[in-house]
Amino acid sequence: MNLRCTRGAEREYKDLDTGTEYYSVSQVLNVLDPHAFDSVSPEVLAAAQQRGTDLHVLFALLLLSRLNICEKPERPSGELAGYSDAMERFIAEHNPVPVRVEEASINEQLGVAGTADCLVWLGKILVLIDLKTGAKRAVHTTQLVAGYRPMTGYTKAKKMATLYVHADGTYQLDYVARADEALHLAWFQAGVTVLNGRRANNL
Repeated sequence: MNLRCTRGAEREYKDLDTGTEYYSVSQVLNVLDPHAFDSVSPEVLAAAQQRGTDLHVLFALLLLSRLNICEKPERPSGELAGYSDAMERFIAEHNPVPVRVEEASINEQLGVAGTADCLVWLGKILVLIDLKTGAKRAVHTTQLVAGYRPMTGYTKAKKMATLYVHADGTYQLDYVARADEALHLAWFQAGVTVLNGRRANNL
């Protein structure tokens, strides 16, 4: 597959080899939690989104450097420094061995595509991890369970977790409880149904 993501498109992912278009995981999550950022000003939201992008790049480079694919990035200055410290602390304490890092993939059955942050070995367990820098939201679990793990190349993950990194250099690794998985799968599928209904009825 050769996936391209175009934010704002009706279906944000397209396989350039086949021409098939897919909803993005983000589009589905926006249906499930449409008012998450209503109280945030556009300027603050844009700054937070840029910070998140920068930190995801940093995290990817830190992981890839462990495989000698790239040089280990230097510690950033300014507001990103504490988040970087949190990532370094996570890596030092858990010793992740990367399998996939920022690789886009598809869920052919649901017609959804996305880019998971990483699939890593933590000891003998294959774990799908999503990096977050903001507050916890219910859809973060849905994103992992129903958005990313069913995609090609990620289905063998035995556990899923959200890695929350904070400006003070601390982190929290929240694992998904197996008992919650069925609910999140159903919720995500409902979101896809809404998107398909809107498309079919030109809404």
